[in-house]
This record gives sequence, structure tokens and C-alpha cells, in this order.
Amino acid sequence: MFVLTLLSCQNKRNIPSELIYSFEYLNDNWNKEEINKFKNISENDTTPRNYHFGIGMHIRNNLLRHNEKSDSIVKFFNDLKIEHYDYMSSIILTSYNRYLNNTDIKLMDQVNGILESLKPTVDCQNRQREKAEKLYSKLSINDSIQVQMPVSEMTKNSVISYDCPNVDWNFDSDKHLLINGVVTQKYIRKDSSSDSPQKIYRDYHLKLRILEMNNPEIKYFMNKIAKGDEIDFSLEYSFNIK
Repeated sequence: MFVLTLLSCQNKRNIPSELIYSFEYLNDNWNKEEINKFKNISENDTTPRNYHFGIGMHIRNNLLRHNEKSDSIVKFFNDLKIEHYDYMSSIILTSYNRYLNNTDIKLMDQVNGILESLKPTVDCQNRQREKAEKLYSKLSINDSIQVQMPVSEMTKNSVISYDCPNVDWNFDSDKHLLINGVVTQKYIRKDSSSDSPQKIYRDYHLKLRILEMNNPEIKYFMNKIAKGDEIDFSLEYSFNIK
């Protein structure tokens, strides 16, 4: 009777079937006490840390990845341009909380809020991919290039690559790595994210033989390198190439 009360026909009519299935899944995997506890948390705490890494992780692993309805649920979110499983589980939990409280789930408000917050990252990723494609077309085997690579203060003596949207940095020869080298190979790797395996993009790579480096003590992603070694990197990395 409790489950039937929750999943009233009146509420179901206004909610996509993929979310209704997700609610039913939560009903089957939570007991009455857990459901009531989740129902009574405040709106601002709809997905607090313990839910994101508890039931949220369970949803991502068991509902979104290994369930008979996984493909249709993921497609539903992908059609809304939501591709990361973390955001899918967040929408499911937020919607479930509102559903339990008999309020409008405001699905598109949730979706638009996420997309707006992701816009700087998405725009940055698009710029990085466009830059990578242009560099790949411009460079040839045996070309000599200079590569400036950032070194994080946290990792001290190791190269890193900054993630979007914060990929801009200023080279400092006292802190960062400068390599002069020769392009030995260029190739394209078809890649995808773990959350959107059906979405394939072209990742442009170079292999570079080191001719000179300004600081032999700096490691390349935690690996010791020296003159004559060959390194491999994506042209989407936040390196400066000249």
C-alpha cells in the first residue's frame, strides 16, 4: 500500500517513464524508514555527500550501467544533453525527493541548470579540440617544435595538464618544463568518456623525441625523462606548442 501510494497514477502522468522506473527501483532498494528519511531532508540537501557516494553511486553502477533498463534511461538523459552519470543520478535523486513530497520535479529546470553550469567547460573543451585539430594538420613528421609544459606546485617536479575550463597559464622557465624536440609520429586515437561510450571523438596525439630540456629534474607525469627519450601526448593537453 505504501508503494502504491507513492506511485499514484496522477503523479505518474506528469513524469517521464524512465524516471518513474528509477523511482520504482529506489522503492525496491530502500526500506520504508530510508525512504521517509530521504523524503524529509531539506531541498538544499537533496543530494548531500553521503547520498552522492552512497545511493548515488549505487544508482550509477546498478541502475545506469547494469540494469535491463540502463540503455533506455541513459538515452533519455543523453537526449536531454546530460551525459555524465553523476548528473543523471543527481537528477534522479532530486526528482525522487520532490516526487515523495508531491511537488513538481521541474525536470527541465534541473537540466538547464546543469547545462548552464557546464557551458564554460564544454566551450573550453571545444576550443581545445579545434586547436588540437589545427595543430595536427599543421605539423609533420621530423618537424622541430618547442613545448612548454606546466608543473603544479602540488606535484612539484612533475608535469601536469590543466583541465577545462581553467587551461590558461603563464610559462615560467624557473618552474615549468621546456622541451625542444622532433616529431617522430602523429596519430589519431578514437576515444570516448566512460559515461558516454557511444559518443566517439578524435583525440590528436604526437610522439616527440627530446633534444633539449631546461630542467632534467622535472618528471613527465611522474616518469623520469631525459634527452633522447620519446614522449607521447594529446594535443588537447594544456601545453604551449611553438
